[in-house]
Amino acid sequence: MILYILSILIKMKRFSTIAHRGFKSNDNSEVAIQNAIRANFNVIEVDIHKTLDKHIVLHHDLFLNGYNIEKTPLDILQQIDPQIITIERFFEITFLLSPMQNHFEILLDLKGSSDIIDVLITFLETIHSQYLSRILISTFQRHHIDALIKSKIKVAGIGISI
Repeated sequence: MILYILSILIKMKRFSTIAHRGFKSNDNSEVAIQNAIRANFNVIEVDIHKTLDKHIVLHHDLFLNGYNIEKTPLDILQQIDPQIITIERFFEITFLLSPMQNHFEILLDLKGSSDIIDVLITFLETIHSQYLSRILISTFQRHHIDALIKSKIKVAGIGISI
């Protein structure tokens, strides 16, 4: 059965290489993202959180050296960890600074509280449709999916993480 499914997937060309939090550097860091682009991954997955002052940063865990990301302003987080980057910087690296390598998709894995979606939607409204068509969004919260659908922003895909 597994071989049969594998052969169907091969025929459909549905295989993707995914750079989970980047590649060969600190998770979700600028260097990890650049390494993933250079290594020609099909998908670059990053984790995102909202800060106290409503910035979106790339970080997997809710806490950074004992500081709750959602309760800490961006400038303090950047003092604690100079490698933490914002979603704006991430998109500069992936789409604006790498125009020749725009063959990959972006998977944004939403973390933290439910109000990250409002900040993300506001950001996505500023993104050109050619880039939106390469963005995938995953979340643990149905509320996020409902808000994205209601916003009518056209991303490549939306899914529930399980």
